[in-house]
Amino acid sequence: MRKRMKTLTVTLQEIKQCKKGEFGGGEEEETPGSGGNSGGNEEEEENSESGGSSGSGGGENSGGGEENSGTDGDRCIGVPSNLSAGAVPTTADYYVCDCRSGADSDCVAGSDANSGISPSQPFQTYEAARQAFASLSANQTIAFCQGGSFAPSGSTTWVNTNCKKDSPCTVQNYAAPWGSGDENLPILSNSGGGIFDLSNGGDSQHEEGYTFRSLDLRGNNVGVGVFIFNDVDDINLEFLVISDFQIGVQIAGANPNHLPGSDGESKRISLYGSRILNNSGQGFLGGGDDVSIDSNYFENNGFEGPTFYHSIYWADPNDTGTDRGIIRCNEVYRSTQQSGSCSGTPVVSHGVHTDLLVEGNYVHEDEGTAASNCWGMTFDSAYLGPEEFKRLIIRRNKVENLGDIAIGCTSCTDAVIENNLIIKDSGFSTGIAVPNRARGTDDAITTRATVRNNTVYFGQNASGIAISIGTEGDGYTATSNAIYYAGSNSAWACFDLPLSSTSYSAVDNNLCYYPNSSGEWEFGSGDLSAWSSSGFDQSSQEREPNFSDISSDDFEPDNVSSPLVDTGHPTLSSREDITGQTRSTPDIGAFEL
Repeated sequence: MRKRMKTLTVTLQEIKQCKKGEFGGGEEEETPGSGGNSGGNEEEEENSESGGSSGSGGGENSGGGEENSGTDGDRCIGVPSNLSAGAVPTTADYYVCDCRSGADSDCVAGSDANSGISPSQPFQTYEAARQAFASLSANQTIAFCQGGSFAPSGSTTWVNTNCKKDSPCTVQNYAAPWGSGDENLPILSNSGGGIFDLSNGGDSQHEEGYTFRSLDLRGNNVGVGVFIFNDVDDINLEFLVISDFQIGVQIAGANPNHLPGSDGESKRISLYGSRILNNSGQGFLGGGDDVSIDSNYFENNGFEGPTFYHSIYWADPNDTGTDRGIIRCNEVYRSTQQSGSCSGTPVVSHGVHTDLLVEGNYVHEDEGTAASNCWGMTFDSAYLGPEEFKRLIIRRNKVENLGDIAIGCTSCTDAVIENNLIIKDSGFSTGIAVPNRARGTDDAITTRATVRNNTVYFGQNASGIAISIGTEGDGYTATSNAIYYAGSNSAWACFDLPLSSTSYSAVDNNLCYYPNSSGEWEFGSGDLSAWSSSGFDQSSQEREPNFSDISSDDFEPDNVSSPLVDTGHPTLSSREDITGQTRSTPDIGAFEL
């Protein structure tokens, strides 16, 4: 049976489930408070994003690091629809319940004079909870009541050196005795700043082992919802709603002096199954070793201004590089809104990063609402210092109706870009661009990128270049890509491959169909017949691909007679398709029949 790619539609019922703690969405520039490194000062950019037109890359059947797949068997496109935070807990070590604005009508407040160790005798205030957290032993839990509402009255710093990676301290929700079962997540709101500042204010001190789960954090377009700074490792942020801050979640650097046992870096942090909404600056800012952004829903983040604001800004907080980062299974929608248009890149990264995996995300805007500088997802150089992306993997993503560039990388070495679906229905743009912008003189040369088994569809009102590879470097491959242009604009090319022939290891077994356009197969080289005289694309096709149903975004081959079927490159195709199905005799494009 033909596999179908499932796109998450967040329904009203799912939103209600999220507020009740039953559903979790699965799914930068400024460092308020504490000081230190901001985790990526994009104000230093030499070029704005509006400019410019893991595994080993290259080599035979490199596989693009299929082993580094994160969650086993997870082949999502956007937020998995079946994620759940589970039943609302009824037990904890300490309980807190307050009934400020927005609380459930049945809410019964506790008292800070209570012991706090019983759900019938809870503490009342955020401050009592914060102080109790500071004295927790490893593996203990403090819980806010479902249906309650809380607000800081002073400090928002949460620090505990007793907590451990394997026995974390947990802050979560609980079902209060007065509840009727229809209560929403506990609301923690702060009109003047953030909610959880996970840092000490002095020298860098090592802390580890925190979990924050099933809470609704609200701001007033200022502060940071969750701020991580000064060496805090092993943090799980799960099934949260984080809305209306200046930055939703920020992982920053550290103060310059480090206490014994501290390396000044925050590592092994997971943002999972959460909803990041309406944050004016950045939805997520930062990065680090073994940090993951997984199965979250991002909407309407970065509206503070154009170009420099994003839903996800993967940065290098310590200027030492990050290793093994993961951006996976997120849905990113309505980014950097300016007068109803997306005016900045939804998913962006600069700096030095090794083995960054970008997989299974759904990045999209409504048709016709993306400005030219609303690029889809780009990993490129923009700072004054040296930058490089080593063994970057971008795979199984769906990027729809973005601006000038859907997927791009610059200063990427041995990158693999495979099994992505790109849909563009209006405007001039480039589907995949390597490099996507000019690099700085200190940045790594873009080289040895593998671009394979992608499906690129440009609609009637669009034009541009489907895949552009190479202004420097060598060792590039472009194989088994499926491209369809439905428009009639002559400003069209399937490929732009401007380097000398020796810079490309393989260009073959591609299909590109543009029946209504007088454009070109390769920019400046004419149609396939003329281009193939170069020695490339000898087994490629200029034929109708016979997609199943373009109107419903179904870009699988419709049957075995499709020219896509069994005609991919026999050794240089990806091992699996966009759904995770193993390829035997490979098809062209992202989908294997």
